[in-house]
Amino acid sequence: MNSKQASRTSPPDPAALKERQRLARELHDGLLQSLTGITLQLETTQRLLAVQEIDAARDRLQAVQALILAEQRQLRGRIEQLKDSRQTNPTANAHWQARLLGLAQQIEMEWGLPTTVSIQGAVTDLTGGLAEQTYLLVREALTNCARHAGATRARARIFVEPHLIRLRVEDNGRGFAFHGRYDLGQLSLLGWGPQSLMGRITALGGQLLIESSRTGVTLVMTVPRGARKE
Repeated sequence: MNSKQASRTSPPDPAALKERQRLARELHDGLLQSLTGITLQLETTQRLLAVQEIDAARDRLQAVQALILAEQRQLRGRIEQLKDSRQTNPTANAHWQARLLGLAQQIEMEWGLPTTVSIQGAVTDLTGGLAEQTYLLVREALTNCARHAGATRARARIFVEPHLIRLRVEDNGRGFAFHGRYDLGQLSLLGWGPQSLMGRITALGGQLLIESSRTGVTLVMTVPRGARKE
């Protein structure tokens, strides 16, 4: 067998496969979610134009423009982080905080769900990779509230502690199909819960606790500051 034939039959490199899976998750949880929200905004704009609601349609188009510009900024920032995701950078840490706080407006513009976001604790030495992963966790959790929960409000609170980051996301929606309090191990065993979110938390060596009822859901996600996969 020559080298060309061997390359065709050799198994894929595990590290490269994991990296592709990680990037696929990020595209799903980031850009694709935003594009879905933008599509919904444009559909609403079309309906407004059909009934001659010109001012309301103009407001929607301005919101879409703001969303696209925000996504462009985030993509530029992510490209910079990919160049060296393990470096700490005070400017990047400030950008992480601004992006998280900006999620409240972004979720409301994209999905119409009133949302609040707050951060407690000093952010001084997060690596670019960990900052991006925790941002995506909060974004995905809030997007799930907007898309699936039937909620009328949502709240995310981020607690930056010396050895971990704790993310608490709550909504007043209908809850999951299951009710009660379950951790990541129980959810994985039963096949319950948000699978994409759970996969990301597992990859980071973190923990998840879900409390679900007919009046809403609380997710508590904890990620170690020295997360093993960024």
